Amino acid sequence: MLKKWKFNIPSRYFNTLPESLREAKEEELIQLRNSILWILYLNDLREEKRRAILEKMLKYRAHIEKELKTHPALNPAVVFLILPKKERQTLVSHIRDVLKKIEHHKTITTRLLLNLIGYIWDKHLTFSENEYRFLLELSKNPAGSFREWSRNTGLSLSGIKKIYEKLRKKISLRIISMVNFNALKLKHYFIHVRNIHRREFSEELKNSFMKLFWNRSVMRFASDPKVLTISMLIPSHGKCIRNFIKNIHLLEKTKKIKIDVYEVKEIFKSYNFSIFDPKVGWRFSPNEWKNLVERNVEELNRFNSISIHRMIYTTIPDFKLSKEDLRLISMLNMDFRIGNTVLKEVLKQSPSFISRRKKEFLEKGILIPVFDTAINLPNDVLIICEGSSETLDKVFYSSLYLPFVIGYRAKDIFSNTNLLFLYIRLHSATIWDFIQICKELKKKIGLKEIYYEYQGTYCRSLDRFIERWDEEKQHWIWYTEDFKLM
Repeated sequence: MLKKWKFNIPSRYFNTLPESLREAKEEELIQLRNSILWILYLNDLREEKRRAILEKMLKYRAHIEKELKTHPALNPAVVFLILPKKERQTLVSHIRDVLKKIEHHKTITTRLLLNLIGYIWDKHLTFSENEYRFLLELSKNPAGSFREWSRNTGLSLSGIKKIYEKLRKKISLRIISMVNFNALKLKHYFIHVRNIHRREFSEELKNSFMKLFWNRSVMRFASDPKVLTISMLIPSHGKCIRNFIKNIHLLEKTKKIKIDVYEVKEIFKSYNFSIFDPKVGWRFSPNEWKNLVERNVEELNRFNSISIHRMIYTTIPDFKLSKEDLRLISMLNMDFRIGNTVLKEVLKQSPSFISRRKKEFLEKGILIPVFDTAINLPNDVLIICEGSSETLDKVFYSSLYLPFVIGYRAKDIFSNTNLLFLYIRLHSATIWDFIQICKELKKKIGLKEIYYEYQGTYCRSLDRFIERWDEEKQHWIWYTEDFKLM
């Protein structure tokens, strides 16, 4: 079992790192350093030994993430299992170049290091007409087969397969899955913390939430470092939720900060390739979006036909889940098109079991696949709107015109107010005009808050929760200590 495996990296890898990384104190920077070490080490191993380690990393991901403390944005297992060989070699070479560049930096931040490593994926890209036709189809029908894609695009089957492989290398093409957390007997919450008076306390608070067992991620933006938004998955037991809320109230009272708690009811993703020119790039106009917001809901409803994928959180009575089911869901959440060979090796289940359960998860709305590669969109904005159903519907439909958006419909658990969170990716040339227009439209869109320049953490995998699942009773095991803060 796992105890027999020692996941140790030879000390020479650590010793060759720049001093600013070797002496890192900040938790997220340490995670990023650990990811870099593992990527460099795994890259040097023979294929057979590397594959054996990767299989263990995937099978026992929750334990190993805790032991190795790697960074979710640079997961070593994902790098070696999903990236094509050529792209992986490019990434490894680029990481080595970055390490040389920061040799003389006395200090280094997580954001700077991620930007240095990540810039290679943000380069401006152009596409052929056939590649564009395929991307348009993929954004609408990410769960399709090669035959479906061929039929819908009018391209040959062999041509579609070639384009798919080419785009995997060109843009690190990924199809992930949205998860219906309510069907897993989990509730999804956003904890929005405001009025954090000191940067040091903001960092302390972030680390406290990151240590909570049921934490998913912590969002922070450079535009307002006094605000944190924490994503949590909480077992849907009444007593558990009351315990969670009690600790939030205690934190708010003792630290004199303002905390709002929102329950997420729906998540949606939209990728609007209709405003993408394969030779030039995005033709998004903030002014055109402004004109859309001025229209009524009935007119805006036509954008519902654009590539939107909606996951409304719902419970599914009498649907039993095993730990192997949850592991499969976790892996499909990470990569919907992960091969059955890899799934068979990691889960130790038959191909028929994998295919049957995958089909059931799709039919019952537990998983919805989505295209998840933000092409030529390096900048991000978070807007939070609140208001009447009509106002939020108008914002929802008009947001589908944006190049790339991840939206969350939520409800304030104390005031019962409805809100809409929109995480938006934009091109550098349009971001500031878009922010200004949002401020101009404040009343019309119910704009509550706007943030930009994301500096948060990345979502942790579902694997970390799986050992707490009681298969017999079909519920999650939780402890009072799970929610203690500070």
